[in-house]
Amino acid sequence: MHFGDAGGPHKPPFPLAAMVDILFLLLLFFMLTSLYAEMEAELNITLPTSEEAADIEREPTEIIINVKPDGTYVINQITYDVAGVDSKLEEISLVYKGSHVIVRGDKEAKYDYIIKLLDICRKYDIWNVSFAVRKEQPAPAGTP
Repeated sequence: MHFGDAGGPHKPPFPLAAMVDILFLLLLFFMLTSLYAEMEAELNITLPTSEEAADIEREPTEIIINVKPDGTYVINQITYDVAGVDSKLEEISLVYKGSHVIVRGDKEAKYDYIIKLLDICRKYDIWNVSFAVRKEQPAPAGTP
């Protein structure tokens, strides 16, 4: 008497539940990292515009510093004064050599606030500094 399967050895089914778990974790990871990147860019800053503005790729060691019109600086949604930014950049420069600083200055902010920030960057040997602007939108047809 033969009770075995006529088709030979039985193959185990594909572990679909494990694959769904992995896909869910990947989706969750990318959603959280994109949310963190959005939080770094202060949304109530009005950036100046430029015809030559271009999108850039984000780097893992970059620091976004928002400069508000009242002279306060925002890093990771924490507001600092000049002394606070000085100590924060000192701390960052010790941990991450060659950090990239992106300055998002409000178009109403005084130039003096940006110069103070650049002096602090130079003090801690942070030379990779760029400025964020928005791409200038063309005027709608029919407007002077």
